[in-house]
Amino acid sequence: AGLGSAFGFAISTMIVAKAREFYETKEIIFHNTLVGFLIGLPLSFYLKPQLTFVNILYPIAVGILAGTIGAMLFVHYLGKLTAASVSVITYVEPLTAVTLGYFILAEPLTLNIVAGGALIFLGAAIIVLFNKNPNIDTSSKTP
Repeated sequence: AGLGSAFGFAISTMIVAKAREFYETKEIIFHNTLVGFLIGLPLSFYLKPQLTFVNILYPIAVGILAGTIGAMLFVHYLGKLTAASVSVITYVEPLTAVTLGYFILAEPLTLNIVAGGALIFLGAAIIVLFNKNPNIDTSSKTP
């Protein structure tokens, strides 16, 4: 499952990087969301979720934070950095989840988690600080 997910993410990153040449960030996010909705809609009839406040609030929060804001930033920076650089920087996402889990949900931190987080942060920092590719677009094009 992990290998399939990684392969799917790599393919989608390359597709979005190529689409970024022809479409604005908002257009890509709109179409991505529309297709995801159309694919997921039949599942709602199969799964028949219980409609409670929490069951409605969580998907809305995740949709706004990850599906909209996070995706817009990801697509926007695919126009400024290489797909490989953006993919490495996305490893900061689990680091953020672990940090928030520790502070908000009181989840435990182990030495392995801290060491892994430090390596992720170091790798992302190296990509950002030492990326000297002259072909990178550094203009202030809005997302």
